[in-house]
Amino acid sequence: MIRLKILQRQERYEEYLYLAQAEGHMKEYLTMLGQLGRTEEAIQESAAVMTNCAEAQSLAEVLRSQNKLPQALDIAIRGLRFEAEPTYNKYDFAVWTSELAEGLEEFDIALESRMIAFQARPSLQEYQTVESLAADWPEIRAELLDYLRTTDNWMAREAKVDVFLHEGLVEDAISSIAVSEYGYVQARLVLQVMDAAIENHADWVIQLAQREAEKIMDAGKAKDYDLAVKWLQRMQRAYTTQDKTSTWQRYSNKIVAAHGRKRKLMGLMESGGLR
Repeated sequence: MIRLKILQRQERYEEYLYLAQAEGHMKEYLTMLGQLGRTEEAIQESAAVMTNCAEAQSLAEVLRSQNKLPQALDIAIRGLRFEAEPTYNKYDFAVWTSELAEGLEEFDIALESRMIAFQARPSLQEYQTVESLAADWPEIRAELLDYLRTTDNWMAREAKVDVFLHEGLVEDAISSIAVSEYGYVQARLVLQVMDAAIENHADWVIQLAQREAEKIMDAGKAKDYDLAVKWLQRMQRAYTTQDKTSTWQRYSNKIVAAHGRKRKLMGLMESGGLR
């Protein structure tokens, strides 16, 4: 790569192209062809030598800068379709491609690119953007929901909760957070699911909230007492939904008997309406 930079500074472009091709630096090779204005050659060569999204992105950006928009879009979507490359690497380029396609009124390509963007970095916002582009939304919706149900992409954790709850799929949301340990980020998502589940899944809320609150209280983790109170508030609401306020009151009294000397916890419970 150093030799290529030297040749570029010296404007020895033919030597640059020969060396880049010989050493397999296809991103640099295709990009230089484009920068030299040899765009037709670059496009033809790309069909034979382009193997990854980064190469496609570099060439597509050069073509777009030269106002060769249809050609840029063709290169871009071909790059996004390389399946051997991890999807999560493609997000920014997929959004770029989708916006270019929309500008050219190539709405099928815009939709395909946005679906790739969603799979790369799932979010409710991306989900809704796909919806806005989809002519056959029920079919696309089913495909995206199936992706969320089956993906192990760690970046999809928040999107699963947001999208499932947006669609009223509370049981899917519950399944998406069914793990044994919750950090603060995960706890926020679980609390969000609980709020949606209290009405029809009160027993699940009670069981999980009690378990998580007691882990904190029994361990005397004072810094986490505010989180324990949030668990207990959901538990209280779930009991109220079941018309079991007396059951909640007995449990609250049990907490006071066991942890009454923990002044911070007692103060938070009182201010949180739990006593």
